[in-house]
Amino acid sequence: MIPDNVDSTDGLDPGGRRPRWLGRLVRAWAVAGGLLLCAIALMTLASVVGRLAGRLWPGGPLGPIPGDFELVELGVGIAVFSFLPWCHWRGGNVSVDLVARFLPARLIAVVARVAEALFAVLVGVIAVQLVAGALDLARFGETTMVLRLPVWWAYGPAIVSAVLWLLVVLARLFDAAARTAPAEPRPGSV
Repeated sequence: MIPDNVDSTDGLDPGGRRPRWLGRLVRAWAVAGGLLLCAIALMTLASVVGRLAGRLWPGGPLGPIPGDFELVELGVGIAVFSFLPWCHWRGGNVSVDLVARFLPARLIAVVARVAEALFAVLVGVIAVQLVAGALDLARFGETTMVLRLPVWWAYGPAIVSAVLWLLVVLARLFDAAARTAPAEPRPGSV
């Protein structure tokens, strides 16, 4: 709801009110997710080439990577969650600007604060449910079908992403409040 006019040279702190360390952290986390996606793509390519080579040379040393689909499933889930804090930091979530452009600036600011507060509740619920899900999976010992990898470990990076996302939402909420706070009168003026 609040337009992010990038004031700084690196784009990490639009508006200048959010902690720059948080912007750097969520950007690095998103880059790590991107690198994970690149690794998944390379692994998929190697598996496809191995599968083709195995058909061309039956009984040869090459073949598909066992459990490649499991690694793709877990890795993509982790990567997608790693992008959410950066997306929210940059104001990349969907907003209803079509309606908002006809509202007064003060009302838009109030709606932005309410939206960020609701988003904080939503992201908090997501984080709590991720923790509960990870604990359940660890308790029951659920593993992947082929590689027998414990599934709960993949929830760890997603939980970190949810906590970072919540920090970003709270930073944006305080930023929205600071942008709309009434200015204090200067001493001697009425």
